[in-house]
Amino acid sequence: MDFSLCNEKYWQKKQHELPPEYQAEVFAEADRILEEPELSVTFKTVPPLSGNPHDYISLSKYDWPNPDTPDGLPWIKRDGAANPDCTKYDFVPLVKMCHNTGILTTAARLSGKTVYAEKAGKFLKCWFLHPETAMTPHLNFAQFVPGNPTGSSWGLIDSHLFCPLLEAVSSLPCNAEWTPVNQEQLKHWFTDYFLWLISNPLPVKEEKAFTNHGTWYDAQVIAIAMFLQQPDLAKRQIMEKSIPRLDVQLLCNGFQPFEIARTLSLSYSVFNLEAWSRIAAYAKRLGIELWTQRSCSVDNACLQDAFHCLHPYLTGKKEWKFLQIGPFPKYRNLFAIIHEFLEPVENFVADLEFLCIK
Repeated sequence: MDFSLCNEKYWQKKQHELPPEYQAEVFAEADRILEEPELSVTFKTVPPLSGNPHDYISLSKYDWPNPDTPDGLPWIKRDGAANPDCTKYDFVPLVKMCHNTGILTTAARLSGKTVYAEKAGKFLKCWFLHPETAMTPHLNFAQFVPGNPTGSSWGLIDSHLFCPLLEAVSSLPCNAEWTPVNQEQLKHWFTDYFLWLISNPLPVKEEKAFTNHGTWYDAQVIAIAMFLQQPDLAKRQIMEKSIPRLDVQLLCNGFQPFEIARTLSLSYSVFNLEAWSRIAAYAKRLGIELWTQRSCSVDNACLQDAFHCLHPYLTGKKEWKFLQIGPFPKYRNLFAIIHEFLEPVENFVADLEFLCIK
């Protein structure tokens, strides 16, 4: 049984309904990507903390050297201010690999051209499967803070990109560069990663987070379980972990208290609701109506309320009243998921950003 969101029915609909100008943009982007080299964690130029170049490593995004000490230790956190040194590590290549795979898969499904699917297969094999370049299936050194020997629990947010990536993988047509054997090999990789995800102290701590970090933990567990054909595991995560988060994360007016407390309050409100939208879409596939579910208190908001709370701010009908020190957040991805899998969205312009398209 196919447990993916972007199934054959989804792609048939896109082939017939996606405007020609959007398809042309997809093909132009895919043609450009055909000329790009594959990516790997082993290509980094900074030394890995473990000494193993196959280990993924990223720098804690909002941490900076302490200006008051000679060695910069201990580093200090500046919420919302991204340290530019983050670009030296593996997160940027991870973003690019996921984006490129999504674009190429989309182009392959819309056009039927094998060349796009073959290039997507090359990206996946280089990042996950080739012994010389494969990433080890853990994030033990994600978002490390200098002075510490390992990564941080919040580093798990880096792999939220696996959620759309696995939808692309599930949609990728088999070809000379991506065979059924390769698909099974990737399932073995994600089985090992899943076992790390549910047992290692770093992600286990992340699961307990009240913020978007906890929501994205659930989204990853559910997406990977569905990819591995384990719907019962996905359903258990939704019932035992995700649903209890609703009372904690949503105010009665639909605002998200732990996200509006941030310096990028609108950005993180959107980001958290994107995770929830993915969870709700998978839940719907499993026969659980999460989008409109309320707790035992009828006064509590549901996810649908949270989206409609944000909608006027995202469309410019209301001015955001909380702190937002950075640019206006990207939100088309959120609209795409909700429109495609949960409910019609007013004035929504169809796109395929669900598969990492810009």
